[in-house]
Amino acid sequence: MAKKKPIQEYQVKDKDERLALLRKTAREINKNAGLETLHFGDEHKAVQKIPFGFEPIDDLLGGGIPYGNFFTIWGSPGCGKSTLAHMLTASAQKQGKLVYYIALEPYDQARARQFGVDTDKLLLGEFPQAEQSLDTIIEFSKKKLVDLIILDSVHSLSPKGEQQDKKGEKSVGDDTMALLARKLSQFFRMSIDPVKRGNVAVLLIGQTRIGLNGIFAIEQLSGGNALHHFSKGIVHLRKGQKADAPTEKQETGSLTKSGNKSYETIQIGFDCVAKVDKCQIEGMSSEGSTVHTPFYYKTGFYLPEHIKKEIEDEDAEIEAQEKKDSDESKKDSSKKSDKTTGK
Repeated sequence: MAKKKPIQEYQVKDKDERLALLRKTAREINKNAGLETLHFGDEHKAVQKIPFGFEPIDDLLGGGIPYGNFFTIWGSPGCGKSTLAHMLTASAQKQGKLVYYIALEPYDQARARQFGVDTDKLLLGEFPQAEQSLDTIIEFSKKKLVDLIILDSVHSLSPKGEQQDKKGEKSVGDDTMALLARKLSQFFRMSIDPVKRGNVAVLLIGQTRIGLNGIFAIEQLSGGNALHHFSKGIVHLRKGQKADAPTEKQETGSLTKSGNKSYETIQIGFDCVAKVDKCQIEGMSSEGSTVHTPFYYKTGFYLPEHIKKEIEDEDAEIEAQEKKDSDESKKDSSKKSDKTTGK
Protein backbone atom coordinates (compact mmCIF):
# COMPACT_ATOMS: atom_id res chain seq x y z
CA MET A 1 0.00 0.00 0.00
CA ALA A 2 1.40 3.35 -1.05
CA LYS A 3 2.42 5.65 1.74
CA LYS A 4 0.63 8.99 2.01
CA LYS A 5 2.76 12.06 1.60
CA PRO A 6 3.14 13.92 4.87
CA ILE A 7 1.43 17.30 5.02
CA GLN A 8 4.04 19.97 4.49
CA GLU A 9 4.15 22.53 7.27
CA TYR A 10 4.92 26.10 6.34
CA GLN A 11 6.61 28.58 8.58
CA VAL A 12 4.92 31.93 8.02
CA LYS A 13 5.98 35.23 9.49
CA ASP A 14 2.77 37.31 9.54
CA LYS A 15 -0.89 37.35 8.51
CA ASP A 16 -0.15 38.83 5.06
CA GLU A 17 2.16 35.92 4.28
CA ARG A 18 -0.50 33.46 5.51
CA LEU A 19 -3.10 35.10 3.26
CA ALA A 20 -0.79 34.96 0.25
CA LEU A 21 -0.09 31.29 0.94
CA LEU A 22 -3.81 30.62 1.34
CA ARG A 23 -4.53 32.23 -2.04
CA LYS A 24 -1.79 30.19 -3.67
CA THR A 25 -3.08 26.94 -2.14
CA ALA A 26 -6.63 27.75 -3.25
CA ARG A 27 -5.41 28.28 -6.83
CA GLU A 28 -3.60 24.94 -6.75
CA ILE A 29 -6.72 23.15 -5.50
CA ASN A 30 -8.82 24.78 -8.24
CA LYS A 31 -6.24 23.75 -10.83
CA ASN A 32 -6.17 20.14 -9.63
CA ALA A 33 -9.99 20.01 -9.53
CA GLY A 34 -10.25 21.43 -13.04
CA LEU A 35 -12.79 24.02 -11.95
CA GLU A 36 -13.24 26.89 -9.53
CA THR A 37 -14.11 25.34 -6.19
CA LEU A 38 -12.54 28.01 -3.97
CA HIS A 39 -12.62 31.78 -4.23
CA PHE A 40 -12.59 34.80 -1.95
CA GLY A 41 -15.52 37.12 -1.41
CA ASP A 42 -14.00 39.91 -3.49
CA GLU A 43 -13.96 37.48 -6.44
CA HIS A 44 -17.63 36.53 -6.04
CA LYS A 45 -19.77 37.46 -9.04
CA ALA A 46 -23.00 39.37 -8.52
CA VAL A 47 -26.14 37.37 -9.26
CA GLN A 48 -27.82 38.28 -12.54
CA LYS A 49 -31.56 37.90 -13.11
CA ILE A 50 -34.09 37.29 -15.87
CA PRO A 51 -37.02 39.72 -15.63
CA PHE A 52 -40.63 38.76 -16.32
CA GLY A 53 -41.14 42.05 -18.13
CA PHE A 54 -44.04 42.85 -15.81
CA GLU A 55 -43.22 45.63 -13.37
CA PRO A 56 -45.27 44.60 -10.28
CA ILE A 57 -43.76 41.09 -10.24
CA ASP A 58 -40.24 42.23 -11.16
CA ASP A 59 -40.33 44.83 -8.38
CA LEU A 60 -41.43 42.16 -5.89
CA LEU A 61 -38.55 39.89 -6.93
CA GLY A 62 -35.95 42.62 -7.21
CA GLY A 63 -35.61 42.30 -10.97
CA GLY A 64 -36.66 38.72 -11.78
CA ILE A 65 -35.44 35.18 -11.05
CA PRO A 66 -31.70 34.53 -10.58
CA TYR A 67 -29.35 32.63 -12.87
CA GLY A 68 -27.59 29.64 -11.37
CA ASN A 69 -30.42 28.89 -8.95
CA PHE A 70 -33.80 27.25 -8.52
CA PHE A 71 -36.90 29.40 -8.09
CA THR A 72 -40.44 28.18 -7.36
CA ILE A 73 -43.82 29.70 -8.15
CA TRP A 74 -46.80 27.78 -6.83
CA GLY A 75 -50.53 28.09 -6.39
CA SER A 76 -53.94 26.65 -7.20
CA PRO A 77 -55.05 25.97 -10.80
CA GLY A 78 -55.82 29.02 -12.92
CA CYS A 79 -54.06 31.62 -10.78
CA GLY A 80 -51.52 32.82 -13.39
CA LYS A 81 -48.53 30.48 -12.94
CA SER A 82 -48.23 29.32 -16.56
CA THR A 83 -48.93 32.84 -17.80
CA LEU A 84 -45.93 34.10 -15.83
CA ALA A 85 -43.88 31.23 -17.27
CA HIS A 86 -44.81 32.36 -20.80
CA MET A 87 -43.92 35.96 -19.97
CA LEU A 88 -40.56 34.89 -18.52
CA THR A 89 -39.86 32.80 -21.65
CA ALA A 90 -40.64 35.73 -23.94
CA SER A 91 -38.50 38.09 -21.87
CA ALA A 92 -35.53 35.70 -21.96
CA GLN A 93 -35.88 35.18 -25.72
CA LYS A 94 -35.86 38.95 -26.28
CA GLN A 95 -32.46 38.97 -24.56
CA GLY A 96 -31.23 36.28 -26.96
CA LYS A 97 -31.37 33.50 -24.35
CA LEU A 98 -32.17 29.85 -25.08
CA VAL A 99 -35.14 28.41 -23.20
CA TYR A 100 -36.04 24.79 -22.43
CA TYR A 101 -39.65 24.25 -21.35
CA ILE A 102 -40.59 20.90 -19.80
CA ALA A 103 -44.34 20.69 -20.41
CA LEU A 104 -45.75 17.89 -18.29
CA GLU A 105 -49.17 19.49 -18.61
CA PRO A 106 -50.82 20.38 -21.96
CA TYR A 107 -48.79 23.18 -23.56
CA ASP A 108 -50.93 25.87 -25.20
CA GLN A 109 -48.79 27.25 -28.05
CA ALA A 110 -51.39 29.83 -29.07
CA ARG A 111 -51.47 31.19 -25.52
CA ALA A 112 -47.66 31.23 -25.39
CA ARG A 113 -47.46 33.19 -28.66
CA GLN A 114 -50.01 35.64 -27.30
CA PHE A 115 -47.47 36.62 -24.64
CA GLY A 116 -44.61 36.97 -27.11
CA VAL A 117 -43.04 33.49 -27.02
CA ASP A 118 -41.20 32.45 -30.21
CA THR A 119 -42.30 28.81 -30.14
CA ASP A 120 -40.11 27.97 -33.15
CA LYS A 121 -37.02 28.65 -31.02
CA LEU A 122 -38.39 27.08 -27.85
CA LEU A 123 -37.24 23.57 -26.91
CA LEU A 124 -40.15 21.57 -25.46
CA GLY A 125 -39.73 18.47 -23.34
CA GLU A 126 -42.58 15.99 -22.83
CA PHE A 127 -41.54 12.88 -20.92
CA PRO A 128 -43.57 10.04 -19.42
CA GLN A 129 -41.19 9.53 -16.49
CA ALA A 130 -39.86 12.01 -13.95
CA GLU A 131 -36.29 10.74 -14.19
CA GLN A 132 -36.17 11.52 -17.92
CA SER A 133 -37.25 15.14 -17.35
CA LEU A 134 -34.89 15.68 -14.43
CA ASP A 135 -31.91 14.08 -16.19
CA THR A 136 -32.21 16.56 -19.07
CA ILE A 137 -32.01 19.46 -16.63
CA ILE A 138 -28.71 18.09 -15.30
CA GLU A 139 -27.32 17.30 -18.76
CA PHE A 140 -28.22 20.66 -20.33
CA SER A 141 -26.80 22.50 -17.31
CA LYS A 142 -23.51 20.57 -17.41
CA LYS A 143 -23.11 21.30 -21.13
CA LYS A 144 -24.30 24.92 -20.71
CA LEU A 145 -26.72 24.49 -23.60
CA VAL A 146 -29.58 26.65 -22.31
CA ASP A 147 -30.04 29.74 -20.16
CA LEU A 148 -33.50 29.17 -18.72
CA ILE A 149 -35.31 25.93 -17.83
CA ILE A 150 -38.98 25.88 -16.85
CA LEU A 151 -40.58 22.78 -15.32
CA ASP A 152 -44.38 22.88 -15.52
CA SER A 153 -45.16 21.32 -13.19
CA VAL A 154 -43.45 19.52 -10.31
CA HIS A 155 -46.83 18.12 -9.34
CA SER A 156 -47.06 16.25 -12.69
CA LEU A 157 -43.76 14.38 -12.35
CA SER A 158 -44.29 10.61 -12.25
CA PRO A 159 -41.23 8.56 -11.17
CA LYS A 160 -40.46 5.29 -12.94
CA GLY A 161 -40.99 3.38 -9.69
CA GLU A 162 -44.53 4.69 -9.60
CA GLN A 163 -45.31 3.23 -13.02
CA GLN A 164 -43.47 -0.08 -13.05
CA ASP A 165 -41.32 -2.47 -11.04
CA LYS A 166 -39.07 -5.41 -11.91
CA LYS A 167 -42.11 -7.49 -12.75
CA GLY A 168 -43.55 -4.91 -15.15
CA GLU A 169 -46.47 -2.51 -15.01
CA LYS A 170 -47.74 -1.34 -11.62
CA SER A 171 -51.32 -0.88 -10.55
CA VAL A 172 -52.60 2.44 -9.24
CA GLY A 173 -53.40 0.50 -6.11
CA ASP A 174 -49.71 -0.06 -5.33
CA ASP A 175 -48.34 2.12 -2.57
CA THR A 176 -45.69 4.64 -3.69
CA MET A 177 -45.86 7.02 -0.72
CA ALA A 178 -43.32 9.89 -0.79
CA LEU A 179 -41.59 8.43 -3.88
CA LEU A 180 -41.62 11.77 -5.74
CA ALA A 181 -40.34 13.64 -2.68
CA ARG A 182 -37.41 11.22 -2.36
CA LYS A 183 -36.68 11.43 -6.08
CA LEU A 184 -36.70 15.23 -5.96
CA SER A 185 -34.34 15.20 -2.99
CA GLN A 186 -31.89 13.09 -5.00
CA PHE A 187 -32.32 15.30 -8.06
CA PHE A 188 -31.55 18.52 -6.21
CA ARG A 189 -28.39 17.09 -4.67
CA MET A 190 -27.21 15.99 -8.13
CA SER A 191 -28.23 19.16 -10.00
CA ILE A 192 -27.43 22.02 -7.64
CA ASP A 193 -23.78 22.23 -8.75
CA PRO A 194 -24.34 21.86 -12.55
CA VAL A 195 -27.11 24.48 -12.44
CA LYS A 196 -24.86 26.89 -10.60
CA ARG A 197 -21.79 26.34 -12.78
CA GLY A 198 -23.88 26.37 -15.96
CA ASN A 199 -25.41 29.68 -14.79
CA VAL A 200 -28.88 28.35 -15.65
CA ALA A 201 -32.04 29.85 -14.19
CA VAL A 202 -34.53 27.10 -13.29
CA LEU A 203 -38.17 27.99 -12.68
CA LEU A 204 -40.24 25.29 -11.02
CA ILE A 205 -44.03 25.51 -11.18
CA GLY A 206 -45.67 23.96 -8.12
CA GLN A 207 -49.24 23.04 -7.33
CA THR A 208 -51.32 23.52 -4.22
CA ARG A 209 -51.96 20.74 -1.75
CA ILE A 210 -54.75 21.26 0.73
CA GLY A 211 -53.65 20.39 4.25
CA LEU A 212 -55.44 20.54 7.58
CA ASN A 213 -54.32 22.81 10.37
CA GLY A 214 -56.66 22.01 13.21
CA ILE A 215 -60.13 22.72 11.88
CA PHE A 216 -58.97 24.94 9.00
CA ALA A 217 -57.95 23.87 5.49
CA ILE A 218 -54.75 25.57 4.33
CA GLU A 219 -52.89 25.68 1.02
CA GLN A 220 -49.47 24.03 1.02
CA LEU A 221 -46.76 23.51 -1.59
CA SER A 222 -46.46 19.85 -2.56
CA GLY A 223 -43.15 18.21 -3.48
CA GLY A 224 -41.45 17.57 -0.16
CA ASN A 225 -38.94 19.47 1.97
CA ALA A 226 -36.21 19.40 -0.68
CA LEU A 227 -38.22 21.70 -2.93
CA HIS A 228 -38.43 24.26 -0.11
CA HIS A 229 -34.77 23.84 0.84
CA PHE A 230 -33.14 24.16 -2.58
CA SER A 231 -35.35 26.93 -3.98
CA LYS A 232 -33.63 30.28 -3.42
CA GLY A 233 -36.96 32.04 -3.74
CA ILE A 234 -40.59 30.90 -3.45
CA VAL A 235 -43.65 32.91 -4.47
CA HIS A 236 -47.22 31.86 -3.82
CA LEU A 237 -49.96 32.98 -6.22
CA ARG A 238 -53.61 32.96 -5.25
CA LYS A 239 -56.89 34.57 -6.22
CA GLY A 240 -57.93 37.52 -4.08
CA GLN A 241 -61.36 38.69 -3.06
CA LYS A 242 -64.08 38.84 -5.68
CA ALA A 243 -64.73 42.50 -4.82
CA ASP A 244 -61.22 43.35 -6.08
CA ALA A 245 -61.59 41.49 -9.40
CA PRO A 246 -61.59 43.53 -12.65
CA THR A 247 -65.05 44.06 -14.14
CA GLU A 248 -66.69 45.79 -17.08
CA LYS A 249 -70.18 46.75 -18.15
CA GLN A 250 -71.77 44.93 -21.08
CA GLU A 251 -75.06 45.44 -22.85
CA THR A 252 -77.74 42.94 -21.93
CA GLY A 253 -79.58 43.37 -25.24
CA SER A 254 -82.70 44.66 -23.51
CA LEU A 255 -83.96 48.12 -22.60
CA THR A 256 -84.72 49.74 -19.27
CA LYS A 257 -88.20 50.99 -18.37
CA SER A 258 -87.20 54.43 -19.59
CA GLY A 259 -86.18 53.00 -22.97
CA ASN A 260 -82.41 53.23 -22.48
CA LYS A 261 -79.92 50.41 -23.11
CA SER A 262 -79.57 48.01 -20.21
CA TYR A 263 -76.11 47.07 -18.90
CA GLU A 264 -74.79 44.46 -16.49
CA THR A 265 -71.47 44.27 -14.68
CA ILE A 266 -69.51 41.10 -15.36
CA GLN A 267 -66.23 39.79 -13.95
CA ILE A 268 -63.49 39.63 -16.60
CA GLY A 269 -60.66 38.37 -14.41
CA PHE A 270 -59.54 38.17 -10.80
CA ASP A 271 -57.30 39.88 -8.32
CA CYS A 272 -53.98 37.99 -8.39
CA VAL A 273 -52.13 38.06 -5.09
CA ALA A 274 -48.42 37.23 -5.17
CA LYS A 275 -46.79 36.59 -1.80
CA VAL A 276 -43.11 35.96 -1.02
CA ASP A 277 -42.82 32.70 0.96
CA LYS A 278 -39.03 32.46 0.88
CA CYS A 279 -36.38 35.03 0.09
CA GLN A 280 -32.67 34.24 -0.18
CA ILE A 281 -31.96 36.49 -3.14
CA GLU A 282 -30.42 39.95 -3.06
CA GLY A 283 -32.91 42.69 -3.85
CA MET A 284 -35.99 40.51 -3.41
CA SER A 285 -38.79 41.72 -1.16
CA SER A 286 -38.84 40.28 2.35
CA GLU A 287 -40.83 37.18 3.26
CA GLY A 288 -44.51 37.94 3.66
CA SER A 289 -44.45 40.79 1.14
CA THR A 290 -47.44 40.80 -1.21
CA VAL A 291 -48.53 42.54 -4.37
CA HIS A 292 -52.03 42.68 -5.85
CA THR A 293 -52.45 42.96 -9.60
CA PRO A 294 -55.45 42.38 -11.87
CA PHE A 295 -55.42 39.24 -14.02
CA TYR A 296 -57.63 39.24 -17.10
CA TYR A 297 -58.97 35.95 -18.43
CA LYS A 298 -58.18 36.81 -22.06
CA THR A 299 -54.98 38.84 -21.77
CA GLY A 300 -53.40 37.68 -18.52
CA PHE A 301 -51.62 40.42 -16.61
CA TYR A 302 -51.86 42.82 -19.55
CA LEU A 303 -54.68 45.35 -19.78
CA PRO A 304 -57.09 44.44 -22.65
CA GLU A 305 -56.81 46.81 -25.62
CA HIS A 306 -60.46 47.92 -25.53
CA ILE A 307 -60.16 48.85 -21.86
CA LYS A 308 -56.86 50.60 -22.51
CA LYS A 309 -58.54 52.63 -25.29
CA GLU A 310 -61.45 53.52 -23.02
CA ILE A 311 -59.02 54.77 -20.37
CA GLU A 312 -57.06 56.76 -22.96
CA ASP A 313 -60.28 58.31 -24.29
CA GLU A 314 -61.42 59.20 -20.77
CA ASP A 315 -58.01 60.73 -20.01
CA ALA A 316 -58.18 62.73 -23.25
CA GLU A 317 -61.67 64.00 -22.35
CA ILE A 318 -60.52 64.99 -18.86
CA GLU A 319 -57.46 66.74 -20.29
CA ALA A 320 -59.59 68.58 -22.85
CA GLN A 321 -62.07 69.65 -20.16
CA GLU A 322 -59.27 70.84 -17.87
CA LYS A 323 -57.79 72.86 -20.74
CA LYS A 324 -61.19 74.36 -21.49
CA ASP A 325 -61.72 75.26 -17.84
CA SER A 326 -58.24 76.76 -17.67
CA ASP A 327 -58.84 78.89 -20.80
CA GLU A 328 -62.17 80.13 -19.45
CA SER A 329 -60.55 80.94 -16.11
CA LYS A 330 -57.86 82.97 -17.89
CA LYS A 331 -60.54 84.87 -19.83
CA ASP A 332 -62.46 85.64 -16.64
CA SER A 333 -59.29 86.86 -14.96
CA SER A 334 -58.48 89.03 -17.97
CA LYS A 335 -61.97 90.62 -17.92
CA LYS A 336 -61.70 91.37 -14.19
CA SER A 337 -58.30 92.91 -14.75
CA ASP A 338 -59.65 95.13 -17.55
CA LYS A 339 -62.50 96.35 -15.31
CA THR A 340 -60.05 97.14 -12.53
CA THR A 341 -57.80 99.21 -14.81
CA GLY A 342 -60.77 100.93 -16.48
CA LYS A 343 -60.09 99.62 -19.94
